[in-house]
Amino acid sequence: MNYQPTYQRSTPKRGSGGIGTVFILMILVALFVYAVYEFRRPKAEPAPLMATIEDVMKPSPLLVSVEGNSKEIVDVEKADLRAVFESDGQGVATRQIEDGIYFHTVKASLPAIDRERYFYEGWLVRQVPYNYFSTGEMFTNNLSEFVLRFEGDPRGAYDNYTQVVITLELRDDNPDPADHVLEGEFIGQVFEKAEAREYWDTFYPPGLEEEE
Repeated sequence: MNYQPTYQRSTPKRGSGGIGTVFILMILVALFVYAVYEFRRPKAEPAPLMATIEDVMKPSPLLVSVEGNSKEIVDVEKADLRAVFESDGQGVATRQIEDGIYFHTVKASLPAIDRERYFYEGWLVRQVPYNYFSTGEMFTNNLSEFVLRFEGDPRGAYDNYTQVVITLELRDDNPDPADHVLEGEFIGQVFEKAEAREYWDTFYPPGLEEEE
């Protein structure tokens, strides 16, 4: 008697592997098409953050009263001046370019002095390379505040002269700076509208309007 096995070896059905491969390819093609669609789809524009920064660095034009007329002040930078050593007082300095000319002013509350023997003098200082120059003697306005106004040479370059110094000078014809009483630096601060109007409305000393 011949031995007959009790089981039969199963053989895989033809075509089942091919169907699986096709299904996988269809999924890959669908993913590829979706990826291309996402890549080409217009992206949302980012929020314009720089507009806010520009608004801070470049203030809107201000209309302020100077000598009884409206005057447009654009890009006016300010520096707070503080007392140094054992001196008293405080002040504000400005700088701006108007019609291609550099203008610099200072207004400060300082102790009264004997004007025949002493005077307050302004200076602009550049740290690198180190240099400085006088911006002139300070005079008083109607509020007994000390003020000065400096108009630069159109050929000059003043951007790097960022430090402002006020000194107390003896009338002795010595051209070098004496004792520092106020110091400050231009670091990008600008005026608020009301602050700028108050500054300019009380700036000019009596008679200076007629002299200019």
